[in-house]
Amino acid sequence: MCGELGIQELEGIMPRSFRDIFLSISQEDRQFTVRVSYLEIYNEEIRDLLSSDPKHRLLIGENPKTGFYVKDLSQHPATNPDEIASLLYAGMKNRTTAATNMNEVSSRSHSLLQISVEQFIKED
Repeated sequence: MCGELGIQELEGIMPRSFRDIFLSISQEDRQFTVRVSYLEIYNEEIRDLLSSDPKHRLLIGENPKTGFYVKDLSQHPATNPDEIASLLYAGMKNRTTAATNMNEVSSRSHSLLQISVEQFIKED
């Protein structure tokens, strides 16, 4: 999914997607805000991988109008693809891992990287 950062031919789908997001939103008549969240689900607990306390358990809530959300999940601004990649790799360091017979650093959790893009029309 990630591949080798810095070597374009070896990059995975995620870094390529980060680049494509910013290529898509570069428009002169509009302004965009990009924010990143990254969570893991481990042993039926949700944790914010970009928090100052990534082991703190978060709760799921539901808003009848907007749907499900994770209470207190942090959002971090990003102004270019490299900032998203940096957040991804910072969060990956906080993931829960343990050795298995197949892999010494196998992830023991599921994770979700969320990229939110908001569009605003520029006012003259």
